[in-house]
Amino acid sequence: MITLNFLREHPQEVVERLKIKNFDASTYVRDILEIDNNRRALQKQLDDNLAEQNSIAKQIGQLFREGKANEAQILKDKTTSLKNTAKETENQLINIEKSL
Repeated sequence: MITLNFLREHPQEVVERLKIKNFDASTYVRDILEIDNNRRALQKQLDDNLAEQNSIAKQIGQLFREGKANEAQILKDKTTSLKNTAKETENQLINIEKSL
């Protein structure tokens, strides 16, 4: 079995070795690598989103301690929006992982 890591690092070698078995894998390898790149980009987007949520959560706590409830509420609304975006991204990620 060919691992994704090996395929990422040595795509041409995989294609050449499969040619020995009379199998043209160039389009498959290209498609797999493209899907993997999309998956990695979505994963980074999701990680960045979660990091921003954590940062905002700390800010909200600080604002409540300082008695700035209005500003905290604005950030809470932003957190809700980020959570919705994260769910959508996570669903896309699940679909891409299935296709991979």
